[in-house]
Amino acid sequence: MEEQEYLILQKGVALFRRQRFDAVKVEVVNPQKVKLLSVSYVDKTVKQYCMRKAGIFIAITTLLFIFSRDTPATLSGKVVGVSDGDTIIMLIDQQQEKIRLEGIDCPEKRQVFGKKAKQFTSDMVYGKTVSLKRTGNDRYGRTLGVIQVQGKVLNQELVKAGYAWHFKKYSSSSVLSLLEEEARNERKGAMG
Repeated sequence: MEEQEYLILQKGVALFRRQRFDAVKVEVVNPQKVKLLSVSYVDKTVKQYCMRKAGIFIAITTLLFIFSRDTPATLSGKVVGVSDGDTIIMLIDQQQEKIRLEGIDCPEKRQVFGKKAKQFTSDMVYGKTVSLKRTGNDRYGRTLGVIQVQGKVLNQELVKAGYAWHFKKYSSSSVLSLLEEEARNERKGAMG
């Protein structure tokens, strides 16, 4: 086994292996406390090494705990701003959150159809309470998501109207691909 490898044996228990000793077994009592259960070939160097590894394990466990907290799959909030066709600002639990629409790309404001894409998005969602299904974050830290309003999916409606392209680099949605193809065939919006 490699020097820095650890193996989770059961919930909250880890086994560290290193060439200098057989094994170290620790139990995670809580994210801040690790209990040393057993060590083979204990010497001062190994014990210090084990404590360092236990610290790393606590850090990893804490991070996993923080990032695996259950967040609602679908949230509801009011749209209080539209930055451009594919980016809106929602008020969720009294906090503004910038949402980038998942799987699509609209023309920028200064590009042809950029203003029309923004207007289309505004007409559909501005001032309305919508549902957000979070799917992740983009490289700028914005929340990625799918927006649903009055039984329609904004992401799909933009593509259907020809004001957005399926962002194939980041999405493999067959629905968005089909909608883009139909918009191109019908020469709608920016697809014309």
